[in-house]
Amino acid sequence: MAETVNCNSKDKHLLTKECLIDKLEVYEQAFLMIAHNLRGNLANIQGLLEIYPQEFKNEQQKQLFSYMKEQVDNMSMAMNEIENFIKINTEQDSSSQ
Repeated sequence: MAETVNCNSKDKHLLTKECLIDKLEVYEQAFLMIAHNLRGNLANIQGLLEIYPQEFKNEQQKQLFSYMKEQVDNMSMAMNEIENFIKINTEQDSSSQ
């Protein structure tokens, strides 16, 4: 990460390119950290759903369990897409500087 730039200007319209880049780098790192932490929690839930005995008393329980698995898988895919998007944009920004 680049050296931190002092961006505490009273006039927010006068932020320099360096300040904006610095702020974007901080946001990128924060989003990557959040995505990583959420992915860990999702993996734990996915693991529990995989080992949970899938013997259900009725069709409604079976459908609910299936829905939970589907939603957790969707959340996991969304987290992957977000993380990939951030990494791709970070790499493009780094190569253009």
